[in-house]
Amino acid sequence: LSLEWQGNINIYPNPSSGKIFIEASGNKSKELSLNIFNATGQKVILPIKKVVGSNWSEELNLHLLPEGLYVIHISDGQYVYQQRILIQKTY
Repeated sequence: LSLEWQGNINIYPNPSSGKIFIEASGNKSKELSLNIFNATGQKVILPIKKVVGSNWSEELNLHLLPEGLYVIHISDGQYVYQQRILIQKTY
């Protein structure tokens, strides 16, 4: 897999209290796989497979995850996009 992503991805807010929004445009693939890993490299959610067009958005509720650093990993089978996010709970 290459680390070059074909298109634009915006993941926000970062840091987050648990709700994450992902917006993408310009993707040429029809199917994407989304995973989230913790700081030790363990998957913390089941992989999400999406059939998408060139523009798509996703809302993820990560409130049940403990505070910490995570990596969002999006792949179309050929290209990979990764971004770190920080979960910080506000009390």
